[in-house]
Amino acid sequence: MIAMHAYLRTAVRAGVIPFVLSCAPTESDVPDEPEPAATTSPYLFVWAGAENEGDSDFLAVIDAEAESGRYGEIVASVPVGLKGGAHHSEHVMPAGDTLFVNSFDAGASFLIDVADPLDPKVAGAFREMGEYTYPHSFERLPDGNVLATFQTKGEDNEVAGGLVELDPAGNFVRASAASDPVDPELRAYSATPIPAIDRAVSTTTDMWGAAVPRRGPRFRCGGYRTWRSWQRFASQRGPSVTSIGTPRKPVCFPTARPRS
Repeated sequence: MIAMHAYLRTAVRAGVIPFVLSCAPTESDVPDEPEPAATTSPYLFVWAGAENEGDSDFLAVIDAEAESGRYGEIVASVPVGLKGGAHHSEHVMPAGDTLFVNSFDAGASFLIDVADPLDPKVAGAFREMGEYTYPHSFERLPDGNVLATFQTKGEDNEVAGGLVELDPAGNFVRASAASDPVDPELRAYSATPIPAIDRAVSTTTDMWGAAVPRRGPRFRCGGYRTWRSWQRFASQRGPSVTSIGTPRKPVCFPTARPRS
């Protein structure tokens, strides 16, 4: 089976939201931000894993123009040079022309230049960042930098990783460890930055399946600009919250308000 992550060349994201956190600031605390201009494109980017041994993970470009004679066909592609279980890419197509994609099983990530959709190029690659290993997911920050989750430090899944900030070229900026002696099972999985209140929330799920949650879904919350210390909290079952065994991506809706 071929694993795929698809992106229209627009500012709009579609997908399944498994868990929602009410985490926005009050209305008076939110600065006015211009709405991003929606753009349209006849192309769909698909980050895919090769089915056959010896083949490479690749980014495919599909003609998504309904009136086109090649509608639905792959019109361009670029291999990254290894088969590593094509996994996550950025959840939202960034404003620029470089897309971060991840081959998790290989511990490798790539930057794909899609400035010319018919001639995509591998613009860069990275594996570990200092002691942080196995990058997993990426979220773009307002300044163009990228907030990445790294599952571990070192090899063998013995020490929790954390959040790493990268510049647009994939270079290390700074990092914050997710390790917690009270809860050594924590593994940073998918983070959501909340710029208006200087917070980022990360779910915790072990990609290797070794650290099986025993206390229910947990989350980590901390300041991503000031890199203040992180706090751990667990979801609570109740009439308005349904707990799932392995939380995925936290999403903060603009209309959400904090509880008083």
